[in-house]
Amino acid sequence: MLQRSGGNFVAGSSGLGAVTDMGAGFTGYRLSKAAQNAFVRVLHAELHPTGVRVNAVCPGWCRTDMGGPQADRSVEQGAASIVWAATLATDGPSGGFFRDGAAVVW
Repeated sequence: MLQRSGGNFVAGSSGLGAVTDMGAGFTGYRLSKAAQNAFVRVLHAELHPTGVRVNAVCPGWCRTDMGGPQADRSVEQGAASIVWAATLATDGPSGGFFRDGAAVVW
């Protein structure tokens, strides 16, 4: 990406990593996702001048082995957010946390 002077770095995150929504349970998972979101902000600050966009994306609670059959979103719905971030244009957002193409406060 640096050699091409652009691209999209997408980190798969979770709403459980939003500092504004910290609660009990899943401590290790929550903290690792919060740290990842912070890493996205730092990496954005470092790479922004190069044209590389860096974002975190929450696919939502998806019906996977981890999410289980009771999850409210299909894998395709969750993947759509990731595809959106991976295909952002050169003037797209960077340094943010997104779900369904909308910014998430974290």
